[in-house]
Amino acid sequence: MKTIHIFLFTILFSSLLIAQEESIDFEDISNKRKTYQAYIYNFHIDKVGGVTQFLRNNGYPQLDDFGHQIEFRIGSSKKLKKFGPIFSATYYIRSATNAGNFSNQANLTGWSFGFGTEYNLINSENFFIKPMLLLNFSNYTLNLIESANSTSIDQVLNSDYKEYSFKSSQIPVQGGINIGFDFSINNKSIGVILGGGYYLNWLNDNWKLGSNTHVTDKINLSSPYLSAGILSALD
Repeated sequence: MKTIHIFLFTILFSSLLIAQEESIDFEDISNKRKTYQAYIYNFHIDKVGGVTQFLRNNGYPQLDDFGHQIEFRIGSSKKLKKFGPIFSATYYIRSATNAGNFSNQANLTGWSFGFGTEYNLINSENFFIKPMLLLNFSNYTLNLIESANSTSIDQVLNSDYKEYSFKSSQIPVQGGINIGFDFSINNKSIGVILGGGYYLNWLNDNWKLGSNTHVTDKINLSSPYLSAGILSALD
């Protein structure tokens, strides 16, 4: 629950910053700052490396080949500047394939905050193409449950139920390109953003059980991704 509260607070705080920036009266219209906020779905294409064998050997379903990530993003730029800051907050999940056929369960979740920059390759009034580079601060949890078919507290207490949570703090680099366009409806600017890129996770052996027990497995979450979402542009 703490993770969800932090995630929601960040979105609220970032939205307040945008609203404050929108109220500023710029004297030089040619160098006016334009800010957008976007809600994006990222589709991770690669499998998670390093988990197939130990899940199979211990009677667990395999993780899905594809990962799913929900992102809240803020981008800001000026007409006469090529680079603009970008902020990102995400929640990531990868469930198990054919989970209903197993009494053991597995899933992988994570949340992150990212800071970086976009390059205004094209930045017109209603259309942009922007390559981007972000440094993310991420926390992942690989959750494994044995005898997960119990349906009541009493059954759990009288079963062979076990749960293991392997956690990892990482600093992946994200590179990609975003294409967006917006249009005005009732004096409000909304639009669509599309993109893609690559998440590079290099701290693949930085996993531990509990607070002190490190494991030697290398679990690689690096993956190319495709993204699509909606945006609102604030002038």
